[in-house]
Amino acid sequence: MNKSVGYAAVDQKLRRMPRLFSSRISIAVSFIFTAAFLLISLHGAHAQCANNMKLSCGVYEACFAKYCSCSGENEYFLSYGKPYCEKFLATDDGWSDAGKKWRDATLLCLQEKIVPQLDISEDPQCDCKKMKEFAFQTHVDCYTQAQASVCDLEWTDYKKIYDTISVWNDLATDQYGRRQFKKVFAICAAKKYDKEKKEFIDKINELLK
Repeated sequence: MNKSVGYAAVDQKLRRMPRLFSSRISIAVSFIFTAAFLLISLHGAHAQCANNMKLSCGVYEACFAKYCSCSGENEYFLSYGKPYCEKFLATDDGWSDAGKKWRDATLLCLQEKIVPQLDISEDPQCDCKKMKEFAFQTHVDCYTQAQASVCDLEWTDYKKIYDTISVWNDLATDQYGRRQFKKVFAICAAKKYDKEKKEFIDKINELLK
């Protein structure tokens, strides 16, 4: 093999290397910036859905309804979740210590259980009917948490709840509302109470049949 030809070929490859290296660097930089932009966007989206130290109902509109946009009979977040959150959050007076603890723990629980169910992306997908059913099921779980259960509240707290909810809509006309109350009071009925409270729980269960 002619050495001059060999040297020329090596020289040509060496001359091409900076261009190839530059092209690869450019692709890598472009990829890094794109990935960083997506991460920042997702971080911003998750921040909208994060719980603040102070209880708030803003997450229903800023996050939940944004990533699960629904309308009609299967809409939950703006027609049910947010209004009830605001109603309960506005009732600061009249709770016992246990009642206020239950209210705060319940509102936080209801929000925390929704976040993992959301498709937090640029093009979010959501099955509105399934989301509504899931949301109502979280009511049962959150109302009866071991550390703060509606079953263990005082009479003044039950009066506060009664004054806050829409009894006719939730118990008589709304199948989801009625179903959640039946499950909650079935859990309460299995607990041991004094005679007066047991009679109260039993009467509620009878009404919900």
